[in-house]
Amino acid sequence: MTLSPPRSAGAPPDSRPWGATLPSLQLSERDVLAPRRMPVALAPWISTDRLLLRPHSPRDAEAWFRIQSDPETVRYLAWPPRSREESRTHLAKRTTHTVLEHADDFLALAVERDGVLIGDVSMHLRVVAAAEREVEAGWLLDRHQAGRGYAFEAAGALLSFAFTEVRARRASAVIHEHNVRSLALAERLGFERWSRRDGRWRLVVTEPMLQRALANRRGHVRATRREDAQRNPNEISITHR
Repeated sequence: MTLSPPRSAGAPPDSRPWGATLPSLQLSERDVLAPRRMPVALAPWISTDRLLLRPHSPRDAEAWFRIQSDPETVRYLAWPPRSREESRTHLAKRTTHTVLEHADDFLALAVERDGVLIGDVSMHLRVVAAAEREVEAGWLLDRHQAGRGYAFEAAGALLSFAFTEVRARRASAVIHEHNVRSLALAERLGFERWSRRDGRWRLVVTEPMLQRALANRRGHVRATRREDAQRNPNEISITHR
């Protein structure tokens, strides 16, 4: 699969429509008529070298409020800093996003380090058909934890899960054009800039692109379901090879 070359941050807005598909992934009649659901994917527990990605819990309320109330952390998100009550309500909704099956279903996972919530990764199921399956990934990290590689580790694990367990053909991310750090993270993960609209870039990555990016830094990463997992049947470990 071939993508267009990455575009620089100063490039003029792309003339392609925001939802444009990659030329090599045009929908066929069979795909259009395909069922609008996929085999159910439940929220996993994913362990990496330093982190645990797991479903959100009400016990995360204080740490989640600290992240959501920080103006700098949420600067480029679609909402302003949240009050304690708003943060608690938002967290309660996030605990319910644990299944991917239908288009626009949503998974949200807490990112935990040494028992403390330090961020969040998320995944929307945008295209269900197996031949074209696409997820949209997102990530958020407490700014006080920045610069330690946690966002790269967590997002890489989420994407590995998307490709190996959800069987996505590609993943996208939508990032504000001024969010330089998040754009840089996406490109370290192998994403390429595909289109720009209303001040936001849409970037795209496939599994080979991700694995090449990971190989350049920490070795290949693969999500594998642990046969001996007893805490949770959906527990997965991420191995670096």
